[in-house]
Amino acid sequence: MMTDAEGTRRNPWPGRLLRTALVVACLAYAVWNVDPDALFGILADIDPLRVVLVTLFTTFGYLALAVRLHLLSHRRLPLRTGLAASLVALGVNNLLPAKLGEV
Repeated sequence: MMTDAEGTRRNPWPGRLLRTALVVACLAYAVWNVDPDALFGILADIDPLRVVLVTLFTTFGYLALAVRLHLLSHRRLPLRTGLAASLVALGVNNLLPAKLGEV
């Protein structure tokens, strides 16, 4: 169990449930009007080797961002935390406009 600032224990399940519900809601919104037959037809035509290559190159790019944060912090920031921070920043950047003029 987690503890708050006063040292009392908090139940982590409400937060986990809320995060899971948010992910499910976003996925449902993303695939709401998608034709399953058309989707599976397109997915069947994808070359698996290209998917693996794109996944590897993308992963290396995210790891490079984590290493950059690790080095900029004079190695005080763990790589795992740097990777998580980079992924969160990229996700937020995709959801929110950088300036109000883009709305």
